[in-house]
Amino acid sequence: MSTQRTAILTAATQHFAQLGFTRVSLEDIARRAGLEHGQVSRHFSTKEALFIEVVRQHGVPAMEALERAVARAPSPEQQVRTFVEVRQEQTERIIRELNVSFDALLDILPLIDLYVADLHARELALLESVFTEGTRRGDFHFQSPRNVAAAMLASLREVERLTWAAQCLTSSGPGRQASDLLH
Repeated sequence: MSTQRTAILTAATQHFAQLGFTRVSLEDIARRAGLEHGQVSRHFSTKEALFIEVVRQHGVPAMEALERAVARAPSPEQQVRTFVEVRQEQTERIIRELNVSFDALLDILPLIDLYVADLHARELALLESVFTEGTRRGDFHFQSPRNVAAAMLASLREVERLTWAAQCLTSSGPGRQASDLLH
């Protein structure tokens, strides 16, 4: 990856974490990266394309690590436990590392869901395969492993939203409510 591209992605990550998507422009990112606007546009044609790359830069490695961790677990029960624990640890780590502001979080969460549909599909397939194997082995008794996996993921996403909210509220002080994140 080029030095310019790295600088752009670093600046964009910081800006999106602090201000969200709506309040950031490519010009702001260029300035923060120490570049001209045209240099950013050569790498990313739109702010949306840059945002997608920032999200995927964190989401893809996290998904790969989750898949590896689940594969190492010795039984379906342990695989489910590992899935939940690793996913939650990743969420907390990303929030901590990026230092996302609460207002930015409100702005970017709906967008993130749009751009990681393929990662959500991989999570669903992974969890469904664990439930299917567990059902085959007699560890679980699910009529529809896919439906159970989908319900569990929906619940985990709500926990993830609340985790983000709690950590962002802790760092941004009073005046905001975690319920602002719930739809």
